[in-house]
Amino acid sequence: MKASNKAKKLIKKFEKYRNDVYDDGYGNLTVGYGHKVESSDNLKLGDTISKSRAEELFEADIAEAESYVNKLPKIASLKQCEFEAIISLVFNVGPEHVVDKNNDLYKALNKNTFVEAEIVKGFTYTMGKNVHLVKRRNAELNMFFNAYEETVKIYITMSDSDEITTQIDVTAQLTVQGSNVSVRDYCDTTDGDILEKLSDGDKATAINRIIINKEPWFYLQGKGWIHGDYVQGWVKDYNDNNRWWYVEKNYQYPVATWKTINGEDYCFGKDGYLFVYCYIKAASGNLYYWVNDDGVWLEADNTTNPDRNKYRVVENYTTENAYRG
Repeated sequence: MKASNKAKKLIKKFEKYRNDVYDDGYGNLTVGYGHKVESSDNLKLGDTISKSRAEELFEADIAEAESYVNKLPKIASLKQCEFEAIISLVFNVGPEHVVDKNNDLYKALNKNTFVEAEIVKGFTYTMGKNVHLVKRRNAELNMFFNAYEETVKIYITMSDSDEITTQIDVTAQLTVQGSNVSVRDYCDTTDGDILEKLSDGDKATAINRIIINKEPWFYLQGKGWIHGDYVQGWVKDYNDNNRWWYVEKNYQYPVATWKTINGEDYCFGKDGYLFVYCYIKAASGNLYYWVNDDGVWLEADNTTNPDRNKYRVVENYTTENAYRG
């Protein structure tokens, strides 16, 4: 197998380009795109190289990484995205992970069926939770499992004490609430580098959300992570049409209540999800309100005698969950 441009783009993103020979902080002379200087390169600290030579060294290093990964016993069963992620890892830390039979990743890759936790453990080479390496490993794991070229999901946290209580795929059209709102490369205000700033009213599509250390974050497609306090809009959890909810500024959301949004009336259960395609009993009296597939209340379809055999009937929206899995 050969590394595609996706893998090369991923590697270059983290290696960065430098035309001067420098010490990488671990005693390794380095130049170009993370190339470890060898005696045959005839380079010393402070020397500079051309961009074309950096590309030549890069391609040679890629070929070397490929040679190691292609010797894996199960190489024939690897998907291209899995191969790409492993190439990036080997390029960065060396071939041990794919040549040492006692290595966690080697053992995980030698199974007929990959176990996510074992693959993640095998990729967890972060030199004591180095921020840069944690971000890189997460990018590689997103490539491995989902063929993503973005860090949409967090597999490795910055600290062993970090707690992820929620992390799910979503579809959400969000509107930024506030000015000069930061979008970051990691869901943390300290360790996440700012990628760009958004303005009040800007629109963006979120495809994942996470609650880490009790802080809510959304991943904006093609952008990065934004804190949940600064967005508003409809969110569809798990891409499931039965699990819609509405987030507002400061990560507030309606629970066990009716709410008017953009001129339409909606009802939310005690779980915070939207009631859809059902009858909902009024807070007083015997009237039942009809909400359609979009959760919109249609007053013309109110009734005192809903068809309980055909439709869901909610007797108390303050005590019932909207979502029934």
